Parts: sequence; structure tokens; C-alpha cells
Amino acid sequence: MAAFVAKSNFMSGLQCHKQLWLEVQKPHRATVLSPAQQRIIEQGKEVGQYARQQFRSGQLIEKRGIEAIQATQDAIAAGASCLFEAAFSFDG
Repeated sequence: MAAFVAKSNFMSGLQCHKQLWLEVQKPHRATVLSPAQQRIIEQGKEVGQYARQQFRSGQLIEKRGIEAIQATQDAIAAGASCLFEAAFSFDG
């Protein structure tokens, strides 16, 4: 079964491979976020909202997992030039 990695998971993986593995494979065992870590995530969401306000013609991909990959491909095929929360698959 394929595992899907969110931006927050990717960022965790840059700092600690074991943390990435835990977040994706055993999310119930991952450590609880500190208030500072939670604030960083909230700031990322705020930046995303601001970007969508600045680029109103952009398309938000609201699906998750395999559905997000298909929605991204469909948006690109339809000519979208600005995507938010796009998803891609690498090497299957």
C-alpha cells in the first residue's frame, strides 16, 4: 500500500527520518506537537491562505491521497497554471 506524504511530513523528514516514518506509518505513535511546532503549522496555513488571496485565479486541490494526484493531473490537463496543495506521485 502506498504512503502519502504531506508537506508537514516532508519537513519532518528533512530533520529526522525516523520522525517521518512514524508520522506516515504509525501516526498514533508520533509525539505530540509542542505549542511552537503547532504555531509553525498554523503559520504555514496562513501563508497558504494569503497566497490564494494574492493569486485568485489559482486552483486549490482539496482532495487527499490518490484522489489529489488525479485532481492535480486533471487541473494541469485543463490548463491550470497556478495550483495550491497540488499532489504528485514519484516512481509509482
